[in-house]
Amino acid sequence: MIPVGIEAAEAPGDGTARAAGSADVSVLVPVWDEEEAIGRVVRGALGAGAALGVAAECVVCVDARTVDGSAEAAAGAGARLVAQQGRGLTAAVLEAAAAASGPVAAVLDGDGQHDPADLGRLLGPLLAGRADLVCGARSPASRRCGFGGALGGLWRRVGSAAFGGLARAATGVAAPDPLTGMFACRTADLRALAADPAACPPGGYKLLLALLAGTPSERVAHRPITFRPRTGGASHMSVRTSITLARQLVHLARRRSSARLPPRRRGDATRPARARTERRRPRTLRPTTK
Repeated sequence: MIPVGIEAAEAPGDGTARAAGSADVSVLVPVWDEEEAIGRVVRGALGAGAALGVAAECVVCVDARTVDGSAEAAAGAGARLVAQQGRGLTAAVLEAAAAASGPVAAVLDGDGQHDPADLGRLLGPLLAGRADLVCGARSPASRRCGFGGALGGLWRRVGSAAFGGLARAATGVAAPDPLTGMFACRTADLRALAADPAACPPGGYKLLLALLAGTPSERVAHRPITFRPRTGGASHMSVRTSITLARQLVHLARRRSSARLPPRRRGDATRPARARTERRRPRTLRPTTK
């Protein structure tokens, strides 16, 4: 159960760190019934910040449907808790970002599949100013660790590969792992998405897709990460989330397509542009010979 008194997400700010209790890096973790793993995830995230020599905080957004001791375990490990108001994975991350105090944010799952020790690889290019978005790339073999639940086995592997290809086409970025759940970016970029429903419709499943679509490819970096069997909780992947992901990809593809097309002018549908601009050459009569 969510303990009484944890804070709700604040309204999105301007992306600057707050003076009181501010951090250099905010690690954002969405949680839904992951009591067994979340404590280790929080301690690992805070330890990764210490290893980098930066002030780090861990903001855990607790899903309202949580019925186990995830919130207590996270708070006991040193996390700051946010009670999720919306529904879905995207809402959880954006609400955690609204409450974050660091100008740089990293996102990872609370079930133990992501190794917090990899945070240094993702945060390094951001802190050095070499990238605006750094995506964790799982190896094809390690991705099989997550297969299970309602869509397990061969069907989910095929679906994951298909969605990955569609995600690359929809975002226009040749990301090795566009569906990864571990990435780092600027907190202001997450808050900008929260304020722009056209770029990131409510109820989305993979927030990274919207970030990939809105970040210049030269400012996107990719780093290998470890992906392990979950140590707590259960997979929330289902037919419903697959449909949500498909809708999100269609939305991004349409948005990208409309941005590439020039505005249609009157008459474009009936006359080619070239025909309107070219002048008709006068006919030259050749002399006839008898």
